[in-house]
Amino acid sequence: MTSSLPSTSISTDTTTMVAPSNEPSLFSCVLVVINVATQIPLKLTKSTYFSWRKQFDVLLIGYDLYGLFNGNLSCPSPTFSDQFPNLDYSFWIRQESLLLGMLLASLSPEVHQIVATTETSKDAWDLLASAFAKPSYSRLLQIGERLIKAQSNRSVLEYLNDNKNAEDELSLLDHLDL
Repeated sequence: MTSSLPSTSISTDTTTMVAPSNEPSLFSCVLVVINVATQIPLKLTKSTYFSWRKQFDVLLIGYDLYGLFNGNLSCPSPTFSDQFPNLDYSFWIRQESLLLGMLLASLSPEVHQIVATTETSKDAWDLLASAFAKPSYSRLLQIGERLIKAQSNRSVLEYLNDNKNAEDELSLLDHLDL
């Protein structure tokens, strides 16, 4: 009787061991390396969270990596059993490290301190969202102050852009799934 389960092969010098797996293998994928300087040109500062996040959303969805940031793609077990190492574990750890490095490289020095002790991209992502995207009273006041300041010494186009940016930010604060 043959099994219909996918398998992961592990080659040694003399034999090939096959361990059954109930899930598709990550090991057959290619590690994604993102050039932060060209693909994430806007660094995260205390006032650029929503534009910065949009850059990440587009890339993470495009490269099918959002699961690492939102927790839907969790770390596989290091082994199938005592004798079968899980190659997906190694792949996941390597991809996770590359993504955390990319995320850290996209932060300004003042923001970098907020996530300096995090160990995964998901932890850093969640911490940044809670620091910059929560609709707190002080955050709403900051947007209001920005609108008031936008009225002085600005061209009509700059004024309208500032109002549109504030509207977008308020809308995102209301609709983000945090």
